[in-house]
Amino acid sequence: MEIPSFPHLPLTSDVDTMSSTATDLDNMDVQRQYKLSSRWENSDTQWEEEHSTSKLFESSRIKALADERDAVQKKTFTKWMNSHLARVLCRVTDMYVDLRDGCALTKLLEVLSGEQLVLDKTLEIGQIIARYETLASALLEWIEQTIALISNQRFANSLTGVQQQLQAFTAYCTVEKPLKFEEKGNLEVLLFTIQSKLRANNQKLYLPHEGKLISDINRAWERLERAEHEREVALRNELIRQEKLEQLAHRFDHKAAMRETWLNENHRLISQVICNRVHHVNSCLEELHRLALCRRTELDGSRCLWAFFQEMEEVESWIHEKDQVISSANCGKDLNSATILLSKHKNLMGELVVHFSLLTQTITKGEQILAQKHFGTGNIQERILEVRVQWKTLDELAVLRQQRLQEALSFFQFKADTDDLEMWLQDAYRIVSSDDFGHDEYSTQSLAKKHRGLLEDIGQHRQLVQGLRSQAMSLAPEYLELDEVQSRVSEVEALYSEVKEVAGLRRQWLQDALAVYRMFSEVNACEHWIDEKEQWLNSMDIPDTLEDLELVQQRFESLDQEMNSMLVRVVEVNELVQQLVENGHPSATEVQGCQDHLNS
Repeated sequence: MEIPSFPHLPLTSDVDTMSSTATDLDNMDVQRQYKLSSRWENSDTQWEEEHSTSKLFESSRIKALADERDAVQKKTFTKWMNSHLARVLCRVTDMYVDLRDGCALTKLLEVLSGEQLVLDKTLEIGQIIARYETLASALLEWIEQTIALISNQRFANSLTGVQQQLQAFTAYCTVEKPLKFEEKGNLEVLLFTIQSKLRANNQKLYLPHEGKLISDINRAWERLERAEHEREVALRNELIRQEKLEQLAHRFDHKAAMRETWLNENHRLISQVICNRVHHVNSCLEELHRLALCRRTELDGSRCLWAFFQEMEEVESWIHEKDQVISSANCGKDLNSATILLSKHKNLMGELVVHFSLLTQTITKGEQILAQKHFGTGNIQERILEVRVQWKTLDELAVLRQQRLQEALSFFQFKADTDDLEMWLQDAYRIVSSDDFGHDEYSTQSLAKKHRGLLEDIGQHRQLVQGLRSQAMSLAPEYLELDEVQSRVSEVEALYSEVKEVAGLRRQWLQDALAVYRMFSEVNACEHWIDEKEQWLNSMDIPDTLEDLELVQQRFESLDQEMNSMLVRVVEVNELVQQLVENGHPSATEVQGCQDHLNS
């Protein structure tokens, strides 16, 4: 008896190696049985939670079939091995236990191969590996296709169709799937055979490609069984739903038949008296039609009347709402808040224009209703007059509110302008009252240049100060009479006068300081020139030759011209000192000392 899916594979007679291999096979079998048992236990738990007693029985039956299938496979393989081992007077009772030491497996392989186990079988191993790869790929492809197929939860829209789908699923579980399960077991045996041959040849163990490991196949098989479980649950739920729908359909058909019978009987009875009442019914129908037209006309008039009153109430409600806003005494606390309130009020004025147009349209509708003289139109004219008076009052309040907000904005603008101008004048006063006049001619010139720019700014701010009083006079009387307004204007004017006065004094002080530094510069230059010429005269020797004498004479003539020029500079220094003394400069004593030293 031969297994057609597995070729004869020669292996070595190393007992230790075969013992290890058999142990691996036993462990793989134990793990497979554990996974299968765990899977069925989890499936049983979910089944008990989701289904009735009848479905639990079906699940138990499927589990029993699976256990029976495993027992049949084990018995088949045991019988097949004993048929070959009988040639060497050997027998196995439990294949998982008897193959564990590797001896029986070695004898079986020697019987199958017909030769002692040797190491030169590399080509045959490669063929077996290729076969494993092909079978693993085919099985994984079948698993994925089957998962995709049974995961489709679209069912037939009839009880018969769902029953057929359930029968097809049952056939798959009992016929097609067991064959694939057997293929999966064969793959495990084939991989074991490959590893055994490689160990026997002292070669590196074969590691299937990623995705084709036995663990990958087992995980895919577990996903298949989860999909099967979900498919079966969905099919049975759909079957229950279709059965309920079928029962409802039968009930509906029964009731429809009974009603049709009742209607036919009543029609037979009524048709005997209808002929005599047709004329009467037609007359009544015509009268009813006439009354309906009259009623419709009255209802249309009533609808228009109540629509008018409702629109007038909405306008009146809007007027009361805006009246509370407009009557507010809040005009803001500062320039920013007053600006925001004025902006909101302008938006409100725009709303007044829009709602006045709507009010005009509503009043026109009311006048049309009055002209048609419908019932209950006596209060229309009164409502129109009331709303017009309320609207006029609201419009007057809106104008007054806008005027008050504008006056408040002008007041806060005056305060802001006053604060800005006062702050600038205080900064300017701090600058013009500074006691920094420079420490040399260059720094004093820089300060004088900045001061000239400040004087121009002070002159430009004169118009702002003058305009501030005009701005205050344009305020509303309630703001103009405030002591704060008058006092602030006077304070700013006084501060401006003080800044202007101190700025003039600082300009004179800077000019005097610049004159002093220039005088010191001239004095230093003159003294330096005099010292230089004195050193030259003191160091000059009487010439011995005529040529040297002529050269000395030329230098004296040049010295005479330089002394005349220097005399002019000394006179200018004396005049400058005289001006500083006459102006009462604080450093007059020091200046006169420099003058006396220069003149001496």
